[in-house]
Amino acid sequence: MACTKSAALPHSLSASPLAISPIVAGASPSERAAARRALWVQANDALRASPKTARQARAVAATYLEPLGTQETVARELGLPFSTYRRHLVAGIEQIAAILYRRYADGASPTGASPTE
Repeated sequence: MACTKSAALPHSLSASPLAISPIVAGASPSERAAARRALWVQANDALRASPKTARQARAVAATYLEPLGTQETVARELGLPFSTYRRHLVAGIEQIAAILYRRYADGASPTGASPTE
């Protein structure tokens, strides 16, 4: 997912694929970047809420949302072997992509409300 590397960098988020998504609101690039980051945080919070995906959420948060450093540093900070950390990270990114796609496919507004609400 191309926008993962820029999730922690607001100026980079304006170039992410989510920049043209109708689920992102805002007139200025900084408003759209903030909206994309909020979507990432919401999706990651949804992962964190489930015991099955909480480890994935921790890996994503420590890598992209609240970066702790290099991936090696993140793995060490999370107390995981690097290969396990990478497995959690990849799975978390895939889960977030699925959450965001479902939101887009369901026609959710940028605020998260359904268009029929």
